[in-house]
Amino acid sequence: MAIGLQLEGSIREAVSTLKAKGVRFQGDIINEGKAGSFIGFEDPDGNQLYLAELNWCHVEKAEGEYQLRKLDGSKPRHFFGGTA
Repeated sequence: MAIGLQLEGSIREAVSTLKAKGVRFQGDIINEGKAGSFIGFEDPDGNQLYLAELNWCHVEKAEGEYQLRKLDGSKPRHFFGGTA
């Protein structure tokens, strides 16, 4: 199991900043197309974590199966971690 941290900014900038502070990442940033970009690392206790720069443009364009609606019928900005 790994815990993901969603970024609001650039994953490349976050990785660069964290590497400068001594964080060791597991490989390179992986681009998963529509899903976004990801990279894994461990905290000092060995817990698996990952950074995620998610790509919401296909959701906001109403593409795919991500058609979520709030109870009032309006579309949410995005859906992540159980909140809409």
